[in-house]
Amino acid sequence: MYFTQIQVRYFSRKGITKFGEEWTFFGGKIEEGETALEAAIREIDEELGYILDNPIHIGSCSTITTLIKTNEKVEMSAEVYSKKMDEDLSIFELKEGSGLKFFRIEEAKQLKLGPLDHKIIAMFEKSLVV
Repeated sequence: MYFTQIQVRYFSRKGITKFGEEWTFFGGKIEEGETALEAAIREIDEELGYILDNPIHIGSCSTITTLIKTNEKVEMSAEVYSKKMDEDLSIFELKEGSGLKFFRIEEAKQLKLGPLDHKIIAMFEKSLVV
């Protein structure tokens, strides 16, 4: 989700990291019988207590990365949705993670992010220019 000042929302992964990330986008797995869009809406509700309406699909990405604890290689993929929002943060209730913060895109690029996050940021930036 983003706001008029082009900020992206992350939640803190400190203490629960799988890949060495400190911040990452909200998201999760697609459950059986669920579309990617339905999963995105469900995950935002589960993690932020917010019902996402009419998000825009901006792309897909994937990578192979390594789990820190087991050194196991895993493939990750993401269907990425975007939604312009008002800046009223009171509509969100953090239900997962240990912190919620908004970063400008240039700030976000400097963070220790999850394996797909830099690709997602690039997709998001490209979608804003179209």
